[in-house]
Amino acid sequence: MKHWLLFTGYFLLAFCCFGQKEASIWYFGNGAGLDFNAGPPVTLEDTRLNTMEGCAVISSNAGNLLFYTDGLTIWNAQHQVMENGTGLLGDKSSTQSAVIVPQPGSKHIYYVFTVDNVPGTEGVRYSVVDMSQENNAGRIISKNVPLQAPVTEKLTAVKHHNNEDIWVLAHGYNSNIFYAYLVTSAGVINAAQPIMSASGTVHQGNVTNNAIGYMKASPDGKKLALGIRGMRLYELFDFDNNTGNVSNPITFQSADYNTPYGLEFSPDGSKLYINASQNPTANLYQIDLSNNYQTTLIGTSASPYAGALQIGPDGKIYFARYQSKYLGIIHNPNAAGENCRYEDDGLFLGSKTSTFGLPNFIQSYFYQPVFTYKNTCFGSPTAFTLLDTGKESIQKIEWIFDDPVIGTHNISDKIAPTHIFSEPGAYEVSVNIWYKDGSSRKAAQTISIQPAPQVNLGKDTLLCVGSVLKLNAFLPQSSYIWQDGSTNSSFTVTKAGEYKVIVKQGECTFTDIIKVAYKTPLQVNMGRDTVVYKVNHLLLQVNQPGITCIWQDGSQGNTFRVTDSGTYQVEVSDGCETVTDEINITFIPALQLNLGQDQILCKGQNIQLKATQPEATYLWQDGSTQEYITVHEPGMYWVEVSNIYEKLRDSIRIQYIDTPVVSLGKDTTLIPGTTRSYTFTSDANYLWQDGSQAAFYTISKPGLYWVEASNRCGTVRDSIVVSFPAEIPALQLGNDTILCEGNTITLKVNNQIGDITWQNGSNAHYFTVKNAGTYWVEARSNLGIIRDSIQVSYRSIPQVNLGGYAQLCNNEQLVLHAGQQDASASYLWQDSSTQPDLLVNTPGTYWVEVTNACGSMRDSIVVECPACISAMMPNVITPNGDGANDTFVIPCIQEKTWAIEIYNRWGKIVFHSKAYQGEWSGENQDNGIYFYTITNPASKTSLKGMVHVLR
Repeated sequence: MKHWLLFTGYFLLAFCCFGQKEASIWYFGNGAGLDFNAGPPVTLEDTRLNTMEGCAVISSNAGNLLFYTDGLTIWNAQHQVMENGTGLLGDKSSTQSAVIVPQPGSKHIYYVFTVDNVPGTEGVRYSVVDMSQENNAGRIISKNVPLQAPVTEKLTAVKHHNNEDIWVLAHGYNSNIFYAYLVTSAGVINAAQPIMSASGTVHQGNVTNNAIGYMKASPDGKKLALGIRGMRLYELFDFDNNTGNVSNPITFQSADYNTPYGLEFSPDGSKLYINASQNPTANLYQIDLSNNYQTTLIGTSASPYAGALQIGPDGKIYFARYQSKYLGIIHNPNAAGENCRYEDDGLFLGSKTSTFGLPNFIQSYFYQPVFTYKNTCFGSPTAFTLLDTGKESIQKIEWIFDDPVIGTHNISDKIAPTHIFSEPGAYEVSVNIWYKDGSSRKAAQTISIQPAPQVNLGKDTLLCVGSVLKLNAFLPQSSYIWQDGSTNSSFTVTKAGEYKVIVKQGECTFTDIIKVAYKTPLQVNMGRDTVVYKVNHLLLQVNQPGITCIWQDGSQGNTFRVTDSGTYQVEVSDGCETVTDEINITFIPALQLNLGQDQILCKGQNIQLKATQPEATYLWQDGSTQEYITVHEPGMYWVEVSNIYEKLRDSIRIQYIDTPVVSLGKDTTLIPGTTRSYTFTSDANYLWQDGSQAAFYTISKPGLYWVEASNRCGTVRDSIVVSFPAEIPALQLGNDTILCEGNTITLKVNNQIGDITWQNGSNAHYFTVKNAGTYWVEARSNLGIIRDSIQVSYRSIPQVNLGGYAQLCNNEQLVLHAGQQDASASYLWQDSSTQPDLLVNTPGTYWVEVTNACGSMRDSIVVECPACISAMMPNVITPNGDGANDTFVIPCIQEKTWAIEIYNRWGKIVFHSKAYQGEWSGENQDNGIYFYTITNPASKTSLKGMVHVLR
């Protein structure tokens, strides 16, 4: 059964007055600004504005900034004070210090209405700006025209019912009177006689508090609301935007409304948002005007003070957080309760901060047109109605039904069109409205075109004999006609046949048909009892459609797997009746034969091989026929087992082994340098006296040696004592030695030792060494072989070279090195220091003497500071080929003794040399300044500078 739920709620797109962008630029607070022209607001930081509360901004209908004010000064689009733009009688500490109203029918005249701080003598006034003057930068042509005093700090504006003229509203102080001034193409036409409405609370008492708080008109011009800070209340009124009258006050007062301040209507006018300070936080509330004024706390701000609330061009409401770099945001203000989604750190202002106020605009800039629709049944026309004030001011309208397959009928220019959609589904229906004043607006909703009402009697069905079936076709607010003419929402079936119902709901009808049949009695038979041989399983099956099978073990299904002998039962049901059947299954198991793995036995052991099987005969390899045989000797043994169904054969190999045998021989004496080795090949495990377990072992030293061999049949051990004879005469060449170059050494061997061999094959008892190397001698006798060796090295007289000459200038330092020497060398410098290196700070003559066991060597160096190097470095070269100053030449130094690197002005190396010869001419480089570093590797001297290449 399918149920269709029809959704008729509105889904409004984010508001955007396409072609009407007068509120796209905002300036407020301490230099903060926003630009809504490209979609999501972009932070601006170019304003001159710095205000505690009130401010106003106006842009062209294309979104270009015109001017802005704090109620005292007007700045133009270049952020300069407008000509004659100072001295207005508003106040930057007035709640709504100013509002800017364009003169209807004019492209360059604007009225700037201002109110004083706290009810003072200046009251509400207006000044006139002509934007055609001062090269379109604007000029005030009339200033501070008085209208009414005293008044509160409240000032708002909204369009007249004709959608062209504009109402500006203020509120008196010490009274409950609203003053409504109408701006037309003729100017402020009722400045002397405003529309006066006495309604609601008298604004009086504490001047500091009870004049403070915002006043806002709803964007559709039907409501007006205000807050009175000191009285902790908000008031809501009806506003007639045709007559300018205010009436029907409703008061919202609570102890929770501590110092109320900001308020704002949702774009569709269904919600009113208010706030109140609750130090250290501020609370935001929603009053649902469409739901008995239900009040919901929708957010708490980290700001301690309640600031302004203002709709943006994107349909969101922004909350001014005092001295914060963030604005709060109500993202979905048309949604009820917390679904409106308040975000406290909603919009980052960059380096600027918010104060209490936000820009004051004509509230009609944020109006969203709304339309309704009826009849979403597919196949019937859907009717659309525009809920728009001032329909007589509409110049052109265009409906788009999101149904392009029907061609030109997808668009309509009627105020209240109808449309038959091409198929069920979701459609994004939009309406574009152009007004006579040149503005335009857009509204859109997603509507769902539903198929005709559907009822589902179910699939054709089969019933048990004697059963009944109740068919239900119920749908809300529907009528019914069955095949027999009955009109109830249900029908009871008692016999086979075809049943039909026609359901009508509103203008939509639906028909459904079902066929009903009755079943025959149930039968089941699994067959006779059976015997099964040599299978892993047997599958029992009950092949009938539309039945339920329950087996003897409780399992369900049309099949059952039998793996053992026994009685098996099934209970079969078709929903009408139940029958039972059973079957006996006997399994005869297959022959199983396994004599086991091949065996290894010790001599004297025996093993019994068994082949026992039920109801079987046996034949062994020796012709015996018993169930088992006993094995006493090695060999291959097999048995063949048979019954009436099958024959099997299996075999096994039996081996015998002995206890292991080991022998190390008799105790013995070894000549030094000789060894004695043993290797055993029998299959056994070995263990030697030192813990080794190899089957082989080598003896090279005197001592007691034993080995233990073991296998599964036993363990044996044998041992041997090994001795060495008395010592042979010692053979010693002495310790390794070092000789000075040109010296020799004679190596000698005791004359009592015979059979001498040196490393070069000589057999003399001495050897004279003349070169470095390793020398050895070997002596043989009947007691063995002895050998000794010696390492002979040569050392030369020290070599030292200080370089002969070096340069050292300008408090530089130079390290003199005495060269790489052997570890035995000693050092003596002219100042008696004895280290390998000497640190030189001043020019002069320096020498060092290096001594080792073979002699001494001295060398000296002259260190000078040429006076001309740094003083005469060139700063310009002219590589023009005239032979004069064509290359960069370093004066007074020897060529190839200095390294150089030359850089361009971006730090890139354009030339380098490790032995500079004055050859760089700036080849392939542009004219300009280049930088160089020259270094003397010997003295570690480094100079830096710059040179100008000029051709």
